[in-house]
Amino acid sequence: SKVVKGEEPFDAAAVLTALQALHANAEKVDVDALFPAGSDTGGDTTASPKIWEDMAGFKATNAKYVADVKAAAAAAPADVDALKAQFGAIGSDCGTCHQTYRVKKG
Repeated sequence: SKVVKGEEPFDAAAVLTALQALHANAEKVDVDALFPAGSDTGGDTTASPKIWEDMAGFKATNAKYVADVKAAAAAAPADVDALKAQFGAIGSDCGTCHQTYRVKKG
């Protein structure tokens, strides 16, 4: 995000490394293991009940995020403008999930 905001210079290799790491982490998310049936009760969490009410939607939102991160890493953006376009899609995915499936605390 610092490159997109102009806070750091564009470095194609560093951007690709970051996108690959983001993709690797995204692939590790196992929705069924992290949010099993019955885990919606108890505990101090920011997970919204909407996760369990709309598990198919939650999984679809996660799958879109994984696909967009994978596509961005595969495309290896050549310049900051290409990165901005990819970052916009990824950021939108994050926002959709966090606004819909997370309860803000405080």
